[in-house]
Amino acid sequence: RCVSVRGQGACGMGAHDRQTVRASTLVRRILLILLAAIAATAVPLQRPVATTDNRFVVYVRTFHDAPFLDLWVRWYHMLGFYIVMLNTGPVVVHPLVKRAYERIMQLPRLQIHSVPNAGNDALGEHLHYATSVPGAEWVLMVDMDEFLVLDQPTIHEHVDALQSQYGQLDAVQFRWAMMESVERGCPTKPLGDFVRQSSIKPWSYLKTMTRATAIASVPSPHYPLLHEHLVPQARVLCDGRLFVSQHPMINRTITWAPFSQSALLHLRTRSLIDMLVKATNTRLNFKTVRSKDTLGSVLNAERVETKQDRARLLKRFVAAVGIKAMQPIRTACDSRLKAAVHSLSNFTVRTMRKRLYRLLAVQEDRMQALGAAYVPMCDQWLEYRVFAAETLGRLGVEEEAFMRSAHWLSLAFRDRMSAIRGIGCDHVQLAYVSKHLKGTASKYGHKKLRSARQALAVELVAPDDGASSSPP
Repeated sequence: RCVSVRGQGACGMGAHDRQTVRASTLVRRILLILLAAIAATAVPLQRPVATTDNRFVVYVRTFHDAPFLDLWVRWYHMLGFYIVMLNTGPVVVHPLVKRAYERIMQLPRLQIHSVPNAGNDALGEHLHYATSVPGAEWVLMVDMDEFLVLDQPTIHEHVDALQSQYGQLDAVQFRWAMMESVERGCPTKPLGDFVRQSSIKPWSYLKTMTRATAIASVPSPHYPLLHEHLVPQARVLCDGRLFVSQHPMINRTITWAPFSQSALLHLRTRSLIDMLVKATNTRLNFKTVRSKDTLGSVLNAERVETKQDRARLLKRFVAAVGIKAMQPIRTACDSRLKAAVHSLSNFTVRTMRKRLYRLLAVQEDRMQALGAAYVPMCDQWLEYRVFAAETLGRLGVEEEAFMRSAHWLSLAFRDRMSAIRGIGCDHVQLAYVSKHLKGTASKYGHKKLRSARQALAVELVAPDDGASSSPP
């Protein structure tokens, strides 16, 4: 808590400053209400025009994801998937959240099952919901922050084209294209506009679509294990490369081929509100908030004047939240590490992005045909009205205080992610980077490893002009 200063408010703000904050908060509330009204009336839900067979099932776990349901469901229906959802959120929900789920349940070819929150284990425990869909041949496991883009309008056409080229397949893997949004609220732009304005990073991690009859178990949300008797003949396709006689893997080396046939857009951080909601509610111990008391004091921070003040605020925020707050910075840091280790030039990365934009255009044309080209990525009003209010209440943070601190934190995240020649690596990440580099020595060879480390060392020790010297 901040201490009162004579002639000023409790947080070092004068009367004029407090009136300005209240006025801006009122204007924001009015705008959010108008946006919610437009979203609810301008683009009504439509039944999917895609094929009605159930060959392809997308299997997803939802957890406090109500603001993001609308576009996600439309997107995968547009691709031709039958949708199976596991709702692991609370049993007693806010009426507005209940209404969001009821709205999508009117659509066909969609199941929602409320199950206990067992973290990632929930997917394996309830796999039968996906594999028992009548006519199901393929199952794809993704998350609510992932959007598949293909070189064909539907998943049916995509897989048929692949199998005509490579023969019968047992699994198809889709590579992550990483994005981060560190604004206060979730993006309200259409997905295509957001992607083109984002810094997209090719990633080694994959998600796997597997034949339903071949799945033995689900050790990870990234891939299933195949039945052992099928492994010797298993044919797994990734980035146009065919791998035989092996299980699908969680990651593969990035080569020149990514995004030539498909990509999985992964918006890992969707907003600061969503970051707080997930970190304060998760059952995954390594992603939970480290200190709720410290987090509350950070969000009730005093007025921040300088870039150095923002850096110090971010340092305290990351220390209180933990891994969820580190992820945007690690995305920037890891992407340069992977580019160095995998010998990806700037030209190669730009080529990958151009391929990604071409894939995205195919799906945008399909969304246009369905009359849903301008559906926003999230319902920001619902995120503020329900999820922000509940989370801030538990942390003992007033809305006005959060709006101030979240604005400063958003700027601080952007400062840090671009502070060192657009990389965002700093000494907090050095131990993590060093460990990763050591682990890649045997795989990539010591010569390439040394050049990667040297390239990173230059970036890590050469701060950008005017950058703060106190990283989070």
